[in-house]
Amino acid sequence: MASFPSSTNVLRLFLLTLILLTGSVSGEAQLKSKRLKLSPSSLIKESDLDYQLWEGFQLVQQANAGDLRAQHELGLRYIAGHGLFADTSKAFEWIKKASDRGLSLAQYNLSLFYMNGWGTEWDPFLAYRLQRHASDQGMPEAQFIVALMLTENLVVTRNLSEAYRLMKMAADADLEPAQEALAEFQKKGYDRIAPDTSAQKRRDTTGSAARQKDPREFIFLNFGSDSAGTEPDDFIQQTESILRDIASLKRILNVTRSGESWEMIRRASMFGSPEARVLLGRCFELGATCPKDPLQAAAHYLSALRLDYPRAYELLRDLVYQREFAALLEKRAKAEDPVAQYVWAGLLALRIDFRLTEQQSLGLLTQSASKDFSDALLELGVNAASGRWMPQDRQKAMAYWTRAAERGSKEAEIRLAVNRILGKESDQLEEDLQFLHAAVNEGSILAHLTIAYCHEKGIGLPQNRPLAVRIYRSIARRGSEGAYVALQRMHDEIRPDDAEFRIGE
Repeated sequence: MASFPSSTNVLRLFLLTLILLTGSVSGEAQLKSKRLKLSPSSLIKESDLDYQLWEGFQLVQQANAGDLRAQHELGLRYIAGHGLFADTSKAFEWIKKASDRGLSLAQYNLSLFYMNGWGTEWDPFLAYRLQRHASDQGMPEAQFIVALMLTENLVVTRNLSEAYRLMKMAADADLEPAQEALAEFQKKGYDRIAPDTSAQKRRDTTGSAARQKDPREFIFLNFGSDSAGTEPDDFIQQTESILRDIASLKRILNVTRSGESWEMIRRASMFGSPEARVLLGRCFELGATCPKDPLQAAAHYLSALRLDYPRAYELLRDLVYQREFAALLEKRAKAEDPVAQYVWAGLLALRIDFRLTEQQSLGLLTQSASKDFSDALLELGVNAASGRWMPQDRQKAMAYWTRAAERGSKEAEIRLAVNRILGKESDQLEEDLQFLHAAVNEGSILAHLTIAYCHEKGIGLPQNRPLAVRIYRSIARRGSEGAYVALQRMHDEIRPDDAEFRIGE
């Protein structure tokens, strides 16, 4: 039997790298560019074309003759286009043949096909079983991925002690991403969690509670090159230094364009970037690059909460409980300051301030909106759409957002486009989707969520559930509860009726 130069190790690391990175980038365009930059052909040293074709012919012959390793190798060659025309479906077919016959490396690689929907349907449950088998065989890369999956509470019930055990095994095997992840696990205290050997107990007592915890902490922690630098929460404590670091600021805001820091934050804020809102809030709270104004700070924190950013709640609560805040709020609200009126109404909605009735709060919000305060108009639109404090009325919501858009609010324009698309009433679907794609590059979580949903359901875009999952993951890492709920829903829709995958409610 002729021997073939093996690309196995290169491809295995490529697949591992690709799955890690596709969960961390901020926009669909960036997802595509990452895949182009990380093409297998860029990692494999090319040989003479005629030799590759002859080698590929021999490999096909041996794979068809039933050679196990030749089948796996042929699948890898189809992925890379190495001596053969690249063909993801054929790659899946041949790697599955080797996996079905028990080759653990093929099982590992096949799991990544299921996890990413390459040449097959997206199936994270089958992917987990294959990864678990490879992990049990001692493969560090599989131990790393299983450890991450055990933190998510999406495929299987969260088990942080087991996740730590497997991550440490992978780290001890000198897998660099696992070593970085292990340090993060230790920082979060996973090494101090007592092992729970009762799987049934975990299903009965851990699942429902775990789903109530902050989900963003667990969404496939990314330890590739994109994660270097400021952690998601660090910027809140490092506001002044972040303002001087344009590269970090772009990463935090999830934007593509550069500029002067204040202008970057202001523009991202207009488009509905919750990180930009939090940074503006911190600037007004600290008096960094702008006059100190606790009420402006509170208004930005409230707006970040409207934009699906729960981390802003603690910042708002701590600010509100500061001495003199309540008196200042009441004084400026009575002076008909629209910012104060908006803030006071928002504090009642969050059950932080109980000095007003719901009708009084709605009155304050309406008064603020009457002065063309965009955040008040946006909030009234959300209330009308959801039926909070008023009868549910979608047309009324659209009217409020139209007024805000006329006053320059890009967030309002996004909400109008989203409602036209999801309400299936858009006579400008292509134009609305183009606008949302552009808004993603300006930091909008709402636009990104909608793009993901359109890919999931095939609304105006090709249906692509694996891509939707990757986008939801990237949004969840930013702190979005909505993205995590979407991931839960997508997993639950195809969850096998098997105790192994049962997550308690």
